[in-house]
Amino acid sequence: MEFEGVGGVKIPAYIRKPAGDGPFPAVVMLHGGRYGKEATVGMGRGVRSPMADFIKEGWAIFSIDYRPSDKMLLPIEIDDSVLAVKALRAMPFIDSKRLGLLGGSHGANVSSRLASRLDVVGAVLCAPAAIDLIEVKKAVTAGKEPVVQILKRMIADMEKERGAPLEEIAKEPAKFDYSSALMEAGRRSLPHFDHQRQKRRQLAAFDNRHLCREAAGRRQAGRNV
Repeated sequence: MEFEGVGGVKIPAYIRKPAGDGPFPAVVMLHGGRYGKEATVGMGRGVRSPMADFIKEGWAIFSIDYRPSDKMLLPIEIDDSVLAVKALRAMPFIDSKRLGLLGGSHGANVSSRLASRLDVVGAVLCAPAAIDLIEVKKAVTAGKEPVVQILKRMIADMEKERGAPLEEIAKEPAKFDYSSALMEAGRRSLPHFDHQRQKRRQLAAFDNRHLCREAAGRRQAGRNV
């Protein structure tokens, strides 16, 4: 299937639900890497954890893609994804009040921005490395953290587009039209699943350091996402 992004652009998606008429709660899933229908459909059809666990526990899965582009993490991807969630809420077998987000890498970064814009019950963010390029630049400069090349390119591209180094942008973000998921985190507070203590806590939307290794693969995750 497809959903309509901004400007009517057709973007691949895959919906999968448990047996029955519903309404079912749903998890919106965004894959890592660049756009790709195969990755989107493959995630939706996955028979391993966490996809199989969600279905078994009565959750529908809505796997969505990105619009074709030679760049990633474009602002329009967030707007496209908002429209995807709007389309999901309109499906007759979906419980529109019980939606969660799960994304990895590229998908986690997009999900991190959706979490402050949408009414969702929770979010799982796995390795959202570009969650704030200002903080990434600090790590690059300090030389204490290994930083993948793609993040360095994103920093260089942003500084070129904004006409200033991120150190200067950090002083006046609004002047340079800069925002990030960390800057937006204060808008909402979402529950997260801590796999070490196996219970729900109310934390800032993006305090998900312990989520990614095991939480999504456990059966209980279907109840807490």
